[in-house]
Amino acid sequence: MNQTTTLVFPEPLKQLRSQSREAALLGLSVEQTKPMGVITVRPTTLAARGTIEFRGPTRVLRVMLEAAAEGTGREVRLGAPPSPPVEERSVAALPPASPAPPAAQGPPPLDLQGLLRATPRTIDRREGLPGQRPMILKDALFGDDLVWLRFHLEGGASDRVDRVWWEKGDITTYVQEASGKDLRIVVQIPRAAVSKKTRVSLKVAAGPAYRFALTPSTLTSFFKELFK
Repeated sequence: MNQTTTLVFPEPLKQLRSQSREAALLGLSVEQTKPMGVITVRPTTLAARGTIEFRGPTRVLRVMLEAAAEGTGREVRLGAPPSPPVEERSVAALPPASPAPPAAQGPPPLDLQGLLRATPRTIDRREGLPGQRPMILKDALFGDDLVWLRFHLEGGASDRVDRVWWEKGDITTYVQEASGKDLRIVVQIPRAAVSKKTRVSLKVAAGPAYRFALTPSTLTSFFKELFK
């Protein structure tokens, strides 16, 4: 009796419900509402008893109170703040990393150093049907291991060659650039693979294909030495 008990709730007090007669006998008093609800109880009679209902932003607590003949007042903390829910995660076993596929091997680069040291031979062979832009095999440059064929597509500065091939498959090492009104193309092939049956073809995008035979009868004496 005549002892004060302090009740501390876990969150701000939004509403406190109780019977008015019970509240009077229990000596209920609201001390603060934020950041936590705090009320005090100081019974005025041993017959004091009752139930209070605490309502906060997320929780509702009901507390039964009853006066005792003996004891001392103290602070009582009710309902610890709820801990955030633990997010359950299922960790799937990852498959072992597969080795990276080997990088695709690109075409061999144009050997500019070899091209500068190569020996040129004039050819000036012209191909093309009536009504087509003429393509000319201007010359061939011979190195120790490679041959470079230089073509001109007359009036084709705005055109592009999209494929070059020969009897051994596609030729992927070639360069092209506009030169005045013409298109210049340099094609690199291995010297050891050139034979009397060698045919080099060039396809112009959205245009015709041109075929050049590298035979002793149509080229220079240098090719005759090459084919011996």
